[in-house]
Amino acid sequence: MSGIRRVTDPEHGPGTEVRLAALRDTASTVRVTGAFTEATTVDLLGRPIAAEPMAEGGLPLVLGPWAIRTVVLRQPPTPPTPRKL
Repeated sequence: MSGIRRVTDPEHGPGTEVRLAALRDTASTVRVTGAFTEATTVDLLGRPIAAEPMAEGGLPLVLGPWAIRTVVLRQPPTPPTPRKL
């Protein structure tokens, strides 16, 4: 991982942007795990490119040799809890 930051998108809501880099001359497979239910590959400006399919136990990604991949991880919004009077 080469970077991580919180992002906010008016259309898609808040998320966590993670930038991954393959530091070798062969392909690599990585698995990103955490409390998220959707992932989107984005370009360097944060514009969505493609939704990534989730798998049991996280998000598997294949990175080509020397590849850099940026994904935004999100979880569905939690509905507000009713206030007791």
